[in-house]
Amino acid sequence: MRTNYFLLLVIATCFGACKQVPQKQEVSKPNVLFLFCDDLNDIVMDSNSQVISPNIDRLMAQGTTFTNAHANAPLCAPSRASLLSGLSPQTSGYFGARQYDWRELPTLAESKTFMEHFKDNGYKVMGTGKIFHHKHADTTVWINEGKYEHGHNFSFGPFPWDGKRNINGWGITHPDFPTLHTDALCTSLENVPNIPADPANGIPGHNGWRLWYKDYKYNSEDDRDPMPDELNAQYAVAELSKRHDKPFMLCVGFNKPHAPYIAPQKYFDMYPLEDIKIEYAPINDTTDCAKILVRDTDYGTLDHGYKNYRAVQSLGPDGLKKWTQAYLACITYVDDQIGKILDALEESPYKDNTIVFLSSDHGYHMGQKQWLFKNTLWRKGTHIPYIFAGMDIPKGKKVDAAVSLLDFYPTITDLCGVSDKPNQSGSQLALDGVSLKDYLYGQRNEMAEKMATIFVASFSKREDRAVVGDYRNHHTAIVSDQYRYIRCLNGEEELYDFIADPKEETNIAALPKYEKVMVKMRKAYDKIGQKKQAS
Repeated sequence: MRTNYFLLLVIATCFGACKQVPQKQEVSKPNVLFLFCDDLNDIVMDSNSQVISPNIDRLMAQGTTFTNAHANAPLCAPSRASLLSGLSPQTSGYFGARQYDWRELPTLAESKTFMEHFKDNGYKVMGTGKIFHHKHADTTVWINEGKYEHGHNFSFGPFPWDGKRNINGWGITHPDFPTLHTDALCTSLENVPNIPADPANGIPGHNGWRLWYKDYKYNSEDDRDPMPDELNAQYAVAELSKRHDKPFMLCVGFNKPHAPYIAPQKYFDMYPLEDIKIEYAPINDTTDCAKILVRDTDYGTLDHGYKNYRAVQSLGPDGLKKWTQAYLACITYVDDQIGKILDALEESPYKDNTIVFLSSDHGYHMGQKQWLFKNTLWRKGTHIPYIFAGMDIPKGKKVDAAVSLLDFYPTITDLCGVSDKPNQSGSQLALDGVSLKDYLYGQRNEMAEKMATIFVASFSKREDRAVVGDYRNHHTAIVSDQYRYIRCLNGEEELYDFIADPKEETNIAALPKYEKVMVKMRKAYDKIGQKKQAS
């Protein structure tokens, strides 16, 4: 019986190739291509959805998809911290929205990321884009024998700019969408902003888009700068065209479909507005939810998701359609970049000796429960794509065991023949996830052996301190093969049968019929605090 109680980490592996084909790599261990998207929800796994993502579809056909996979924190920074370290929030103390430098917390300072661990075991480690959260990156992990092996820094842009204000690298509202800040802005790259000067307030004005701390040129689709994810794909393709004498781990962190929702016009054209179907969001969908999550909006990000939803609705009757169109366009845009890397891998000598992993840091609501954001414990906030492919991994297979991003670290070490005890000389902490190798290769009967897998998603505005083991001061979710149990810090509870009720519209926690399920979930919740040391 499965004993993992934490929902874990997700990893995406990336490939590339090029016209100059190097000689075959002489290595015994497999390479790793890690492809990781930002804010990509589960829509790409739904064969009936309207999203166009042929390259992610291709990867699913070429490998094994975990259909019940979740982020162990539904917010970028704590999710990535746990993914990279293999430590759950209750182990590291990194629960909420507050930004910590990567080595500021003792648990993380003394523990190794999977990149460092692979480097210690003879791998060449390379990266580009957003792998760490941008405010807590440790760039030393990309140094191999004195050489810095990292391509491009991440950037959320392009976004509008007035020539002066640049709060944390973000821009300002677009003149065509004054009610939408950049975290909800949805428009084509062709819609170049022109911000007039405001001498009275010292605003010089600016005509054009802006990336983080530099201008972005756009004159036409044929005369523009590459977008950040296009640069990341270029870097990966170039590395796959080179000869590597050691096994490599190539990590590609895509910015999209993270806001602002801006992509080239051709991707918008693929989704005519009149054909867009918006997500079902009944007005009373939260009436049976925990009051602390709805009425009090006790999140580290407060009521941000509700505000985004109302702002998009202010665009008119097609407001949510316009946002949905842009979000889908950004997914198809990043899918194209993934396709470039997969094509390059196919053309490279590494195609038969590379494990590919693709995932996202968390899910994203598209209007469900009147929420347009991440950072909830409901299914849309945590459910993510989770794909392993390459080598002899079974093709076209689907596994419905409850897994998380935390499981990536032990799984990839197991697949590559690397030790699963990275912290013996440091923090002495064991990895919180479990290897999924037996699930990949069918050596477990998923239907018989699945049990509740726990993930801690914690973000209360009252409790944002880094306190190891302090999970009871945060909101928590437990996901099994059929049920999602939510336990709020004030004791309020929710329970959903997501097989019978995939949209999680009905909270069944108080129904006598489900008392045995509630007892099981409460016991699982009480076990979260158990933590073993690395042996």
